[in-house]
Amino acid sequence: MKSNSKSILKFVLITVLHLILLYYLKYSLNNISITEFNLFNFGNFINLTSSALLIISLLILFILPSRQNQSNFKLLSFLFYLMLIPVTLMFAAHIVGISVPRGYIFGFQQRKIIFGLLYLTSLSVQIYLLQIVWGYIVASKSIIFARSIVWVIAFMISTILLTFVYSLIYSSNGNLESSNKKYDVCVVLGAAVWSNNQPSPIFKARIEKANDLFRAGIVNKIQLTGSNAPGEISEAGAAFNMLRDFGINKSNLAIEEKTSTTSEQIKFIKDNLVNDNKEASVIIISDAFHLIRIKEMCKFYRVEADVIASEYELSWEKFLFYSFRDSISLLLFWIFAI
Repeated sequence: MKSNSKSILKFVLITVLHLILLYYLKYSLNNISITEFNLFNFGNFINLTSSALLIISLLILFILPSRQNQSNFKLLSFLFYLMLIPVTLMFAAHIVGISVPRGYIFGFQQRKIIFGLLYLTSLSVQIYLLQIVWGYIVASKSIIFARSIVWVIAFMISTILLTFVYSLIYSSNGNLESSNKKYDVCVVLGAAVWSNNQPSPIFKARIEKANDLFRAGIVNKIQLTGSNAPGEISEAGAAFNMLRDFGINKSNLAIEEKTSTTSEQIKFIKDNLVNDNKEASVIIISDAFHLIRIKEMCKFYRVEADVIASEYELSWEKFLFYSFRDSISLLLFWIFAI
């Protein structure tokens, strides 16, 4: 009996350590000081809630010795270590300086795929553990482990769908934030550059929106972002050339050519536009389906910025596809900051 109680306390400590490592990785991997940690950030609160529910479940099991006798502590030990291993590996790799090669697989960054798989493994095991522990607490006569896996999958699918609906609702209001306001800087997030160094249609629409805002006197300066593939002009460079063709003076344009992801671009805004000038007002231009993720990233990075959608029109099929894909990215960012 005492050994069971000690095991439960060990599981509680593992859960706390898992949460601490997760918080550390979320901030450290994004080059943000842990002093900027905000417990009430939505993603951080989700992390805390899931860990707290598991700890509470363990404590309930701790005060019910009769339920402990019916529990498989070898299985629980295996699952708790399985939950901890992915974040521990990431922590160790980060400490010793092992970096993930920059590259893409099926259009997704290798870094995001590898980190995402490790994080999702850890999260899935945590949710699975919560169900198993409660099965022991309620003294279920038949804890069907395969059924618990199905419930984990169903929970994750439901969460993705809810995030998707939330994203769609926000997308429909993408042009409301900026009404009757003026800004020091508008930031054009980079996108694909096609052959002959021409911006893709989606990227072109963002650039045209920046031109419209500048001509209307809504923004004073345009910040262009985005790096390049080897042998190609940078995304920022392609946007710069297009805006120069529109007749905008060089003095009103700024180029950043190192970032390749939305997260990196928001970090650039934080380090170079907001921190350098606390009074600077910023508006970020992207696509309607992309705005909610940008806004949530700004909250995480503590960047005060508005967002506005370009005028590019997608077919409903493409809009739903891009929105669904971005909602998955939003969920991953909320929970893991990737």
